[in-house]
Amino acid sequence: MHSWKLEDILLRTPILCFVIDKDERLVLLNGGLGTQLGLKADEVIGTPAFKIAALPIKRSHFRKAFGGHSFSITLSVQGSSYETTLQPMQQNGEIQAVLGMTQDMTKHLQMEQFLDDERHRLLASQRLNSLAGIASGLAHEINNPLAIISGYAEQLHNQAQKGQLSDDRLLFSTSKIVEACRRCHAIIESLKHFARDGSHDAFETCSVNDIVSVALQLSEQTFHAMGVKLYWQPLLNDVNLQGRRLQLIQALFNVLANACEASLQVKEPKVSIQALDHGDRASIEVMDNGPGIPESLRVKIFEPFFTTKDQMRSVGVGLSTAKGMIEEHEGRISFISSPGATCFSISLPKVPTRTERSAS
Repeated sequence: MHSWKLEDILLRTPILCFVIDKDERLVLLNGGLGTQLGLKADEVIGTPAFKIAALPIKRSHFRKAFGGHSFSITLSVQGSSYETTLQPMQQNGEIQAVLGMTQDMTKHLQMEQFLDDERHRLLASQRLNSLAGIASGLAHEINNPLAIISGYAEQLHNQAQKGQLSDDRLLFSTSKIVEACRRCHAIIESLKHFARDGSHDAFETCSVNDIVSVALQLSEQTFHAMGVKLYWQPLLNDVNLQGRRLQLIQALFNVLANACEASLQVKEPKVSIQALDHGDRASIEVMDNGPGIPESLRVKIFEPFFTTKDQMRSVGVGLSTAKGMIEEHEGRISFISSPGATCFSISLPKVPTRTERSAS
């Protein structure tokens, strides 16, 4: 029967173990990864460690570890990525050497990059799907101020031709035209912002009423087209949050889209929104009167790619994306569901007012 030794096992394991002594010489080398790196123990043991180009450690890392620190580093060697964990080795209470254990992380990092790319691709796809729905609604909404602009401009043109244009009439008509232009501008800006990825925006002070208003502006035409009644009462005393405004709007838009879809399963669909001030936190609650979420599906609601909708219309990342965005803001998203009522609550840290800061 073969007597296995630790050295035999290490030689068959895809890792590299090495020890560098206080004189910066390599005194031990073992592990199957050495072959991949082109390191042969009988050629390199006893030589200055930092003259061995393929050894996945730098002198600065060694000195930090020799100073008593245990940590991990990732280095690129010969086009591959290697993670090395370094640990000081003591003898008689003094550090005499540094132990390194290395593993090849190339495939792992490539897979992480692939998954990250796929996540961004799916998020972009989800945003494009949302934009397609928003665009038709906003086109209809833009038609209203355009009709106002056209109507007043035509009146001014006719009255000017007849010499009947008074200063009062000119001021009144142009003020209506300016107001309608501003409305068009606001609609277009909200659409432009929604189409942009705001994940790298700086945190700023955001108004709860503003976040809800913009999210509703983007979705209310869809609600109208679907025949879903929408109820929202702005806060009399607005509350401020600290975060990426665009991401918070996108997260709420996703929750609203989910509520709209759920409510369509009943005869008289409706969705209501309310904002609540809880002292150090604020919440935005979205309630629909749909049939509720079955117990068997509740644990999957925030999972990526899970959807109960037609998969041609949804890739199932709306709620999971919203959850990720909210959690980036130290917030929470939760839900309570029963037959005839489901409420999603977005809870976020509040920016304290001057009075609240003084009281604390």
